Amino acid sequence: MEDQKEQDLEYLLSLSEESAPPMFERLSAEELAELKGYVSHVVELKTAGLDKLFESFSIVMKYIPNIILYKLGPKYTEPSIAAQISEKLTVKQAVSLTSGYSIDYLGEITRYMNPEWAAKLMVELKPKLADELTRYSYLHFPLKGLDIARYLPGNWLKKVAKIVGLNSLDGHIMSPSRQAVIDKLKQHKR
Repeated sequence: MEDQKEQDLEYLLSLSEESAPPMFERLSAEELAELKGYVSHVVELKTAGLDKLFESFSIVMKYIPNIILYKLGPKYTEPSIAAQISEKLTVKQAVSLTSGYSIDYLGEITRYMNPEWAAKLMVELKPKLADELTRYSYLHFPLKGLDIARYLPGNWLKKVAKIVGLNSLDGHIMSPSRQAVIDKLKQHKR
């Protein structure tokens, strides 16, 4: 039962960059499961059909030269939309697009990506760009940065540990997976 409560909490925390409200800790496993079920249903209703739309956009993008996408993307495509579209590309295609975007736009896109996908992308970026993106993510969205770090290989955690100030995370209610990442980063800081 406690494992299910942790999974439900994990799901709810993954939907926001904010720290969990303190009331989450006071909810029973049954109440948290009910809340998770309700939120899940709302998310499904609000996102129905969008996957197909983003997939269509990604197919069209393959035929537009990158130089045009560099100019049009930041001007006309919100980062949240760009993130969803990029997840429908191959890692190689997504990496080829990143070199033309500013770190601010790329950082905002990463904010909305699935953490596992963002980690795959970061590992394939040129080292300088990957370091800039890591700094940007942890500076602006530290909890999202932890979610991404969860999927980074061990050698990357050493890099992240050098870049990240863990004190900025004090006072946040952490999911078990975020706490595990913090513990790993602390080990690499030693």
